[in-house]
Amino acid sequence: MKNENTKYKILNTDRKSGFTPHINCDKADPISPYRENSFGFIGKLKNTIYNHKSTGNRNRSYIAGFTLIEILITMSILATLSGILIGYSAESSRQTSMIIARERVIRLFARVRSLSTATYSVNADNSGQSKICAYGLHVDRISGKIFIFQDMAMDCSDTDYQYRQGTDVELTGALDYYSPDLSRVQFVTDPNGDLDDVVFVPPNPNIFINGDKSGGTITKAGIDLQLKDGSGYTAEVNISNAGQVGWK
Repeated sequence: MKNENTKYKILNTDRKSGFTPHINCDKADPISPYRENSFGFIGKLKNTIYNHKSTGNRNRSYIAGFTLIEILITMSILATLSGILIGYSAESSRQTSMIIARERVIRLFARVRSLSTATYSVNADNSGQSKICAYGLHVDRISGKIFIFQDMAMDCSDTDYQYRQGTDVELTGALDYYSPDLSRVQFVTDPNGDLDDVVFVPPNPNIFINGDKSGGTITKAGIDLQLKDGSGYTAEVNISNAGQVGWK
């Protein structure tokens, strides 16, 4: 009779809490009235919920959120990490802009060389007229423009291998010039000397730097670009009178 009363008491208690134990449950767990081995996964789930409710009610006074010190430490760590990421992102953006500037200048050198190779066949049909003697690259540091031009003359032996406004022809195609943003970047002096003009004379082509017709006085010159605040990466591109293009 005592065992029956115990089962009935356990059954009523669990109905109030929302659970219906197995009617054949004859052995109560010290914490939960459900036998784990009797119900498999369902039994384990019910025991977990029941234990959580039981211990939660007993320890409610001990449950608390984060302390003020923990919150402050977490916020300071997040602020530090954010500052590092923002600084890295800004530095990466500056370096990327300089790398793009360098690649644009290198492309201009490659294009002007390619155009000069085609000049020889064009001049064959231009006897008696002003003709293209060479293709060159001119650097205008005042306006901030680097562009390809056609070195024009009636007699190519009279040309000075430099850009002459009004006589030579500036090319304006999208692939024929590059204008860096002078509000952000500036030209700086190249260790090998500043490049103003480089001319590729077909058919070889022969290369003349800054109007040096001897071809041996000036052996190398370059174009250097840097951010105005002097920080970050400096784009350096140079060319030799042998036609070798170097950069870093």
